[in-house]
Amino acid sequence: MEEYPEEFRTPPLPLVAFIGLPEFHLQVTHYLRAEQPPLATVSIPDAIGAASLAGKERRPPDAKLPSPLGVLKAGWLAKHRQKAASVAVAFFPREKIFGDPNQWLSVCTQIDAIKAAIRGRNIKVVVAIAQANAAPLDASEERLQALRKRVETEARCCVPFVTGDVAQLRTSLANLAKLVGELAATFYREEGRRIKTRVEKKAYSSPEFSVRYNFKIAVYAEFRRDWVAAVKYYNAAYTLLHEVPTPPQELQPVQRLVEAKSVAEILHLKLVTLLLHSGNTLEAVTQLRRHLAWYRAREGPPEGAFLHWAWVSKQYKVFGELLQSRLAVAGEKPTGGVVAAVTAAVTASAGGGEREQQPAFYFQL
Repeated sequence: MEEYPEEFRTPPLPLVAFIGLPEFHLQVTHYLRAEQPPLATVSIPDAIGAASLAGKERRPPDAKLPSPLGVLKAGWLAKHRQKAASVAVAFFPREKIFGDPNQWLSVCTQIDAIKAAIRGRNIKVVVAIAQANAAPLDASEERLQALRKRVETEARCCVPFVTGDVAQLRTSLANLAKLVGELAATFYREEGRRIKTRVEKKAYSSPEFSVRYNFKIAVYAEFRRDWVAAVKYYNAAYTLLHEVPTPPQELQPVQRLVEAKSVAEILHLKLVTLLLHSGNTLEAVTQLRRHLAWYRAREGPPEGAFLHWAWVSKQYKVFGELLQSRLAVAGEKPTGGVVAAVTAAVTASAGGGEREQQPAFYFQL
């Protein structure tokens, strides 16, 4: 499994960006990491650095799209796990927000820079007001309303962050974690709906887009820990991949085959990982058999045969490792539980024997 990048081996965590007052970032990061579910963070020292959150301009859902160069975008999943935040938390000291006009003007300038960076990205913005004590924020209601209007956010997204008292700090961290978690879930839900709208409008003719969009919907479901939806859309993406046209067997270029099988491998890996960890071992075995049945015959030209059989071997090895990992997590013996389900599936579908009761069966040379 180590041969795969981390984004394919582990479920994604909602990503939160911290902007400004970097001395607080590490402490909040540790707290969010310990939450259930945990949250990932990216630290941005000041508002100028918020430009790293910007992305390319988005097309309308019904915009006509040209045929893509490939099926999945390289680095898309890594970008959304490491750079494309769902929530931006801007830290400001209380005295700057409620201070003199020059300080307030500085805050407005920084807020405008953040808004410009995330424009069109649907990223949720939270303002955390760092203060030494638990003084109420409504002491200057007019300035507070001006802050909300400037940020264009709801009242609950302007929160105190008390640093001078341990008990109050814990309360502030808990409140911030809860708010950020809710906003992140909303972000990924809305992103999934946005992609679904594009699928429903069918503003594209290339089957590659069907695979790509279902993959994205599945990833956004994973961010929300909606495993059922993730399995559904990974499965849809995998099935739709079979509709992507390929040249006749004797004319198939090695590069085209390698790309198709690489994408299939990613989708298959995500699918069987979720199935095994949710206890649906029978479905995972069925998926493995479907995977191998479809691609085993797609060997391609003779000069690329060695690549094909190395790929087939890898599919068995990886599934064996996943099954072994599942057994270790479940604390079950190799002769029962999960393996019993595997044996039943194999026996029912292909007349399997005793040797297929063990994960080691998939490691045979």
